[in-house]
Amino acid sequence: MTTGVSSMTAVSSGLWRLSGGSVQPVDRSWAGPVTLLVPSERVLIRVVDLPFPSRAKRAAAAPFALEDAIAEPLGEVHVALGTEVAPGRHLCAVVRHALMREWVASAEAVGMADAVLMPDAMAVPLPPAGAWRLVVADGRALVRTDDGAGFAVEIGLLPALWEAADRPTLLASGDAVPDAMRDGVAEASLELADGRPVVVAPPVDLRQGLYAAARGPAWGPWKVAAALAVGGAAAHLALAVIDVTALHFMAERREAETRALITARDASLAQTPDLVAAVDRLAPEAAGGDGPFVRTLSRAAGALAGRPLSYRAVTYGGAGQATALAVTAPDMAEAEAAAQALTARALPATVTLDPVSETAAATGVNAVITLNAGGAG
Repeated sequence: MTTGVSSMTAVSSGLWRLSGGSVQPVDRSWAGPVTLLVPSERVLIRVVDLPFPSRAKRAAAAPFALEDAIAEPLGEVHVALGTEVAPGRHLCAVVRHALMREWVASAEAVGMADAVLMPDAMAVPLPPAGAWRLVVADGRALVRTDDGAGFAVEIGLLPALWEAADRPTLLASGDAVPDAMRDGVAEASLELADGRPVVVAPPVDLRQGLYAAARGPAWGPWKVAAALAVGGAAAHLALAVIDVTALHFMAERREAETRALITARDASLAQTPDLVAAVDRLAPEAAGGDGPFVRTLSRAAGALAGRPLSYRAVTYGGAGQATALAVTAPDMAEAEAAAQALTARALPATVTLDPVSETAAATGVNAVITLNAGGAG
């Protein structure tokens, strides 16, 4: 069997795809955790309400929340809990145990025993409300829906699904969409600075529960931020759904990981004392020059560490522009206190109710904390 990788040594980097029993490279320079994409046609991906206080309780409840959508006995399927896409609402993925064992074996056979296993539709960036983002290639379409879920389908079936979804706006790339859908294609969509996929923590990793991989330190949010800058994402990129600990990254805990990442890109920076400066030097167009994305988040992390906030998204506007943190707070007073804490750290900040979700969240209020451009950098 031709796999595209050696089975003699462990694979420590890159984005790969499993297709027809063969593992092939997608992007060997992928800056995220080593990831093996699996066909989304074989995975059911849904967003479900899981209003429980701990991840363990959410994971235990997920199979029962999905029971009506699963055509097989619960004992025959593996349910993986994904990221929170709205307060109390989480992505979940369902795959048959037999297929999961097959995929894990394929990964281990080529030195990817520790790799993230992710449905390939989850590699498509999250679209704005009322839209689908899709990638069409080789007679199939990868689709990401605005609730955070996604699917893959043979291209001939796509128009009927689009009609059934009430014809959402299409942000399309790759091959042409079917003629029946062309009126729905938006003229412009999010583009990346160098055409690479967005580097984010995986929305869904199938390797959990019975299939959890023995990994080293987690792919933490500091490293995600650094990798995003190194990957060269466009300055106006919105990072969708950052986990509850997203701004609580600690630079000292991730220094070794980030230094290794930087060294892999440019060996001359191996001994640089300032890792953030090194990231900015590697990708100034993404870091924003005089107002770098990584430095702004690093300073915000120190100001907000320990506060009872859940971080839903970060929007970085680029050099000289504001950075917005979409959060869920217990109440508006706590959101205002967070803004005051940022201001006290020389990051002038203001807070407003979330203009998209003005109603109170299930566990508090949705708000946007805006870091004014003058305080970034």
